[in-house]
Amino acid sequence: MGHLTEDMTRLRDEVKTLRNHRGIFVDEMKTGVSNMLYGFHTDRVEMARGLRDQLSEFISVLKNSVEDMMTGFNHDHAKMAMKLRDDLDTYVSVLKNTVTGLRQEFTDDITGAHRAWFGLSPAVSKAKGETRAQWFGLSPAVSKAKGETRAQVEKKLPAAKRPQPKKRKH
Repeated sequence: MGHLTEDMTRLRDEVKTLRNHRGIFVDEMKTGVSNMLYGFHTDRVEMARGLRDQLSEFISVLKNSVEDMMTGFNHDHAKMAMKLRDDLDTYVSVLKNTVTGLRQEFTDDITGAHRAWFGLSPAVSKAKGETRAQWFGLSPAVSKAKGETRAQVEKKLPAAKRPQPKKRKH
């Protein structure tokens, strides 16, 4: 064999060897990429599982915290409502007592003003056996004995006890 033939044979063997090496390289590359993808997938699944567990735990803790907070809010709200109800009951009670007292004072004032202005009604005076002079603090016997008239008796009275003239309607 000649030199050229040997070179061609050697070249063919080298191409064949390189082709085999390339095939092995590609197969190893496929296996490596496949293993790497499998590793990525496995890692992603593990990370997802871990993240899911962490999120589940976080949500559980968050729910418990919110429930505790809501329970506290409800408890505080109930306490505030009870205190407000008690305060309002006390306030209304005091207000009722005050208004009742004021109404009684107004009634007494109006009754006193009516009595000062008009005197006792004739029926009440007769029933009590009082005369106008007695009501103003003078005994009728003294007034009659002195021969005083009603106008003279009324002039002797202090200004607060003097009967005021009645107004006439036109």
